[in-house]
Amino acid sequence: MRNTIHKNELIHLIQDPQRVISVYDLEYSKPEILSISRLKKNKQFLYYKCQSLVKDKKTLSRIKNLVIPPAWNNVHIASI
Repeated sequence: MRNTIHKNELIHLIQDPQRVISVYDLEYSKPEILSISRLKKNKQFLYYKCQSLVKDKKTLSRIKNLVIPPAWNNVHIASI
């Protein structure tokens, strides 16, 4: 995966989402599989799936490795 992108390439990529997926080794997810939601409580984030708190260490580790910016709101994560 590359770390930089030139302005002209970015313009072309914006016009072709499928190319973005292949160039950056991403996977497309449909909204209905984004079943884990993030809620902030005090100074920490809690993750819920079907209104139940996610406690599985493997799932929480995977979410942590996504490095989702704390400023992002309305975060939904795919359940694998």
